[in-house]
Amino acid sequence: MVRLRVVDEDGRSSAQRGQDLHRARDRDEARENLAAVLAPLREAQRCVEAAVAKPGRATPSDQVFDLLDRAYAALDLYLADLLNEAAIDPACGPRCSACCTDLPPILPIEALRMVRSLRAQEGGPARLQRAVEQARAFQRVLLAHTGPQPKLDGTEPGYREAQLAWRRLGHPCPVLGDDGNCSAYEARPLSCRAHVHVEDPAHCEPNSPRFLIAERPPVWGHPRECEVELALATISKLLELPAAPNLQWGLALFLTPT
Repeated sequence: MVRLRVVDEDGRSSAQRGQDLHRARDRDEARENLAAVLAPLREAQRCVEAAVAKPGRATPSDQVFDLLDRAYAALDLYLADLLNEAAIDPACGPRCSACCTDLPPILPIEALRMVRSLRAQEGGPARLQRAVEQARAFQRVLLAHTGPQPKLDGTEPGYREAQLAWRRLGHPCPVLGDDGNCSAYEARPLSCRAHVHVEDPAHCEPNSPRFLIAERPPVWGHPRECEVELALATISKLLELPAAPNLQWGLALFLTPT
């Protein structure tokens, strides 16, 4: 059971939590756990490279998706170990969807993997269509904040303003179920997996006075961890998959069979 905890309840500052996470990821066990994430990703990359070398347009095989499943399962273990070792109890728990009005970044192969998962579900096509509608709606919001040629970069001020404006509209993620659970939980992207909040979930809401300053421990971003993103980006590039700035947009791109 996840225990809710507000920031500084244990007497640590955000900087101290960051230091504890740094020590946690420098342990031999953490390095081994991260290696277990990278190994199937690199094997998947080799499989894709072999497919690309053959005539015709390469598409990811079932073996590639199986390897990706292994990598993400290992990633969950890696992140759980870091949080446990750093004694960080996330406020996030089952059916906590307070952050699920956001536009999480997604890599192309992750978007394709989510679409594949949703297509296999009874209600998946409807959720994918909802993603298309949300992507179009966000594009209109983005246009209002950035002009006709926006930079699709989450670090750009105009994009960030549009993202915040979108969150204030309160649209739930297209894959969020009526019960508050993610309908594509096993296929969710890295950005969702690494999003950890330690304050009251109410502070994830845009109308909270702590929304912009609430603590989200830095459980991701170390140079060794960035190798995971590089591997996923390389697989995406080899497959010539189009990029998208966020989950909704990415799902819309891959709605048609690939």
